[in-house]
Amino acid sequence: MIRSGEGEGRNGALPSAQYASPVIQRVLQQVSEAYSNPDLSLGGMSRVLGVSKRQLCRKWKEHMQQSFGDYLANLRTEKAAELLRESSYGVKTIAVMVGYRDPNYSIRDFRKRMKRTPGQFRLDTLHSQKRSTSTTACKRRSALASGPIPMATES
Repeated sequence: MIRSGEGEGRNGALPSAQYASPVIQRVLQQVSEAYSNPDLSLGGMSRVLGVSKRQLCRKWKEHMQQSFGDYLANLRTEKAAELLRESSYGVKTIAVMVGYRDPNYSIRDFRKRMKRTPGQFRLDTLHSQKRSTSTTACKRRSALASGPIPMATES
């Protein structure tokens, strides 16, 4: 994670709230708990927190260096990528799980942010996992083929 004010990292990494105001920290906490709600919005957050939407939007931009919509989309993309790596759920099911109303839109948004479709991402992840597993297996076989390691003898 990067700190607010340091720009975005790889694939639009999410800024940290370490230096954000208490209001923004509360919003970030709420978002981390409710990102899967398709109705999540800064307007809704402003009502819950009792501040004007305009004021909250201004504070958000000032501290987070990106719009709320971009932050939420990046968070949902990261969560979708995590599910693609660690589960066997279908792409459209994952889209709904992370808060997208329209799974087809989520696929386009994922591609925009990750430079490949969710399906391509999953395949690439599976292939890289297989490569690392086969590399480890080759090293083990090689070590076994060379026989036991000679023990040092005392002179």
